[in-house]
Formats: sequence, structure tokens, C-alpha cells
Amino acid sequence: MDGLVPATTLAAAETMIRATERHAVPDGLPAALAADVAVFLDMDMAILGAAQAAYDDYAAGVAREFIPAVGEAAYRQGRTAFLRGTLESGRPLFLTDQARAELEGPARSNMRRELATLDRRREAARARDPVTDR
Repeated sequence: MDGLVPATTLAAAETMIRATERHAVPDGLPAALAADVAVFLDMDMAILGAAQAAYDDYAAGVAREFIPAVGEAAYRQGRTAFLRGTLESGRPLFLTDQARAELEGPARSNMRRELATLDRRREAARARDPVTDR
């Protein structure tokens, strides 16, 4: 991308993308970039606070992507761990005041609902085969 995009723009984009790994604004950034990273991270997580139907479509898409690669039981375990860990972390899901005010409640509701669905599916799978499905 040499010459197509200024090096500072590329560096900012890289910082934003890398920040998604921990969903946290890295320490030591200039204030303007830190604010931009916070907004970017909130955009990355915004689907969690979407309307129920949109969230359900998103969750179904995640399942379609991962189940063929890891199997249904492993998917349920991993997704459940992510949802439960995120909900129980004690940290807000969103970094900016606006996203917290608008999306935090709906996001937590969507995640709890998905978690309950995954728990029901796990119990149904255990009822079918108590030895192999954990």
C-alpha cells in the first residue's frame, strides 16, 4: 500500500484492528487516536446490541462459520465460554458513553438469550448421547 495510503493512516488502521484482539484501547496512544479506537471497537461489537432478529441472524452466521470447522459440541462449548465470560467479566461491553447508553442493555439481553439457547441445545444433545456430547 506504499504511496496509496499515508503511513499514519495505515498505522492507525493497524492499531484499531489489533485492538480487537483484547477489545481494549492500548495504553499510550495519543488522545485522538485512542478516541477513534474506542469508537472502532464499539462498532465492532455493535451487532451484539442490535435488534433481536438481526442479532439472531448474526449468531446463526457465527454458528454456520464455526460448526463445520470444529463440530457442534466444540462450537457450543466455545461460544458458551465466550458469552458467559463476557457477561460475567464485570466490564462494560462498550467503551464510549453513547454506545454504552444505547447498546449495553440490548447486547446483554441478546447474549443471555443466545446463552440460554446454547444451554438448551447442550442439554438436548446430552439427552441424545450422554457420553460423547459434553
